[in-house]
Amino acid sequence: MVAEEKVNVLIVDDTPANLLALEAVLADLDQNLVKASSGREALKCLLQQDFAVILLDVNMPDIDGFETATLIRQRQRSEHTPIIFITAHDATETGRARGYSLGAVDYIYAPVVPEILRAKVASFVELTKVQLLHQHAEEWARQEAARAKTLARIAARLNAQLDFQTVLSTVCQETARALEAPAALVALYDERQQAFCLSCDFGLPQQFSQQVKQIPGFLYNGSGEWAEQVHVIPDIQAISEDAEADYYATLDIRSSASAVMVRDSRPVGCLTVFTFQEARHFTGDEQIFLRGLADQATLAIANARLFDEVHNKQRQLRHLAQKLVVVQEEERQHISRELHDQAGQVLVALQISLKLLKQEITPGFGMAHQRLDEAIDLAETVIDDVRTLAHTLRPPMMDERGLNGILEGLCKEFARYTHLTIHYQGTDVLPLLDTTPISLYRFLQEALTNAAKHAQAKQIQVTLSQNIGRISLAVEDDGVGFNPQERQPSNGIGLVGMQERFEMLGGLLEIDSHPGRGTRLVATVPLKGSLQPSESALSGN
Repeated sequence: MVAEEKVNVLIVDDTPANLLALEAVLADLDQNLVKASSGREALKCLLQQDFAVILLDVNMPDIDGFETATLIRQRQRSEHTPIIFITAHDATETGRARGYSLGAVDYIYAPVVPEILRAKVASFVELTKVQLLHQHAEEWARQEAARAKTLARIAARLNAQLDFQTVLSTVCQETARALEAPAALVALYDERQQAFCLSCDFGLPQQFSQQVKQIPGFLYNGSGEWAEQVHVIPDIQAISEDAEADYYATLDIRSSASAVMVRDSRPVGCLTVFTFQEARHFTGDEQIFLRGLADQATLAIANARLFDEVHNKQRQLRHLAQKLVVVQEEERQHISRELHDQAGQVLVALQISLKLLKQEITPGFGMAHQRLDEAIDLAETVIDDVRTLAHTLRPPMMDERGLNGILEGLCKEFARYTHLTIHYQGTDVLPLLDTTPISLYRFLQEALTNAAKHAQAKQIQVTLSQNIGRISLAVEDDGVGFNPQERQPSNGIGLVGMQERFEMLGGLLEIDSHPGRGTRLVATVPLKGSLQPSESALSGN
């Protein structure tokens, strides 16, 4: 494009015939030939334009060529412009020396040889074009660097966003800002409707989103393949049908540039920028820039969709985990009732029968009395064990005693039948209406059981605390400890299951243990919302 541009050549001579002659000689160069009949007129031309070369007559009235050259060199924009002096009168060496001292590139005597003059001027024309080419290249490089920096900034901002709607809003705002356009929109492709459906916009009137719901896909898919070129409409009002043109005119929407977002040869959406009032022809560089922005948006939208999908899966998993807890607790309560109502009653009946049998046997059967006493004691022990097991399977109602009370009661009961020293420190926490209480209760059961059976612990510290939005339950023992990186305790499956349960609830279970230095377990869960209807069984109702 630079090679095709015409440059300016200034011809200065006070004789009209000489001007015509020089114009004829240089006409074949096909450049912009500007003529001036005096030094003053030449200086006026220099105020308005830049020139590749100046052909300057030496002998002119008022201001001669030397004085004109001096004034030309005083201007910063023209201090390096090539000057060729042409004279038919001052052919002395003195005049020649003076011309070169003023920075002239040549000093030609008239009459001139057309071929030589044309060649000299042509060389300066080409030199100027090369300089213009370098300037254009430097400007293009600066623009590309700025756009690359902008793309990197936008990419960083988009990568920091994972919420789907936030990503779409960011794409619209950043695209409009980067292309200095007042409005932009993102329309996502609907495979079923074969159309781009408006999903987010920035800077557009509200009437636009109410009127334009979707864009037919065939408008961007005329060849049967989703092309990556940018579709530019410099003047929408001029090419639209009358009714549509009137609608766009009402909203002052004038120009648009659209880039289809494609991933794996399939359309993802369409990114479009708009201008108001004045028509705009988007340059090739701007179209390439919009293409780059669309590619960034495609990746960001794909990541946001993937995050949404993962987030939904995690939400489903948490919901299933809560349902699993509910089912497990319902089964535990069922077994607890069976132990209490069936096995417990049978054992009590057996104990009563043994006592009645002992009364019916005469005192002479001493050995039989002794065996019956042992059987009665054994039945009493089994009854106590069944009651303890039933109580363990079905804890007291959380809503009556609260999480703090129920955990403290568990510690006292566990210390009573294991003879361990358990220090409990807790605080009343906010009412919890989900599966968090029962999960923490089962976690404490598991931790205390591990400490008693496997850690050879003598003392256990249990702490329940509540911070902003989170509840923590810590269990620390003075047992033998273990290396969490090498192995789990012999019943580690229970802890692993608890770890997975807390992760499903949006919390975590931290295990800190070292051989010979005891074990510290900390379960942390966020405060949740409401109780599911089916979870009422957890409270014993």
